[in-house]
Amino acid sequence: MSRRAVAWEAPERDVSTNGHVHCLYGLVFSSAPPMAIAFVLLNVNLGKEQDVLDRLRKTEGVKEAYQVYGMYDIIARLEAESAEKVKGLLQEKIRKIDDVRSSLTMLAV
Repeated sequence: MSRRAVAWEAPERDVSTNGHVHCLYGLVFSSAPPMAIAFVLLNVNLGKEQDVLDRLRKTEGVKEAYQVYGMYDIIARLEAESAEKVKGLLQEKIRKIDDVRSSLTMLAV
């Protein structure tokens, strides 16, 4: 089980939460597996924003989804075990939702 630094804190004491987070000298380590995170911007058919938003929020792997104003109609945050799983989620679930016209995906690094 590898550890990775996920944040910087300056706690007064060592802490442990659910066996996943450990602080040592102010550096937080997590033994949880790394996740692929992506943000997806969607354009949808006019008047169908709420329908698409409702379907997105019920889709496994979609952690957050919001209607936004501007060039895009919806932004969603996805999480999966790997970038390949994010790709599959996009191809098999999100892009197949009725009324999704286009998408722009940004994979967090």
